[in-house]
Amino acid sequence: WSPKSQPDTDKSSRRRARKPAQTPPPPPGLARPSHRTPGAMSTLDAATAALADLNAKVQAGDLGGGKTALAGLKIAMLDFPSGPRATPAHLSVAAGALECGVLLSVADGDLDAFA
Repeated sequence: WSPKSQPDTDKSSRRRARKPAQTPPPPPGLARPSHRTPGAMSTLDAATAALADLNAKVQAGDLGGGKTALAGLKIAMLDFPSGPRATPAHLSVAAGALECGVLLSVADGDLDAFA
């Protein structure tokens, strides 16, 4: 006699192995590229260039151009690493963007941006 030879009538006592949840693929057009093309500018390089453009617009008093440049920079920063993976260079660009955003808001009189 062996327990395996007897039919298992109590199915609640058996545990089924569950497969780990799988993340569905992103919708078409929203997938991030898995590799870089040779010569492509890195996200950090592009954001650093965008920050330089934003600084120039803020210094020139170009509020409209500055807001447009800031919006583009914010989108670029979405790809930045966060938490302990963030590098000092990424943090420096983010701090510079925040500073320019503050200067633009003050120059525009948009104090609600701080709420």
